[in-house]
Amino acid sequence: MEIITRIGVVLVLVWLLIAQVYLVALPLGFWYIVMFRGYELVLVAMLIDGYYQAFYTVPVLTLGTLFLVLLVDVIKPQLLVYTGNDEIVS
Repeated sequence: MEIITRIGVVLVLVWLLIAQVYLVALPLGFWYIVMFRGYELVLVAMLIDGYYQAFYTVPVLTLGTLFLVLLVDVIKPQLLVYTGNDEIVS
């Protein structure tokens, strides 16, 4: 069931980013990165930047997504309620 959710959310994110509905795409993308490993979102951001030909300048979407994925990867183990086994530490 998790794979269906991941594929569905990635497809919705791609559609929202191409349609430029950023107010919905940003919170959904952040939720996706926190809930799952968001590495595939970096590839999606590269493809969307390529679609908009942003590689001739600075690919803001790719760099922002990469930064956010790495930031959440560093911060997630430091949180009090995250142990890797989905247990709450008191």
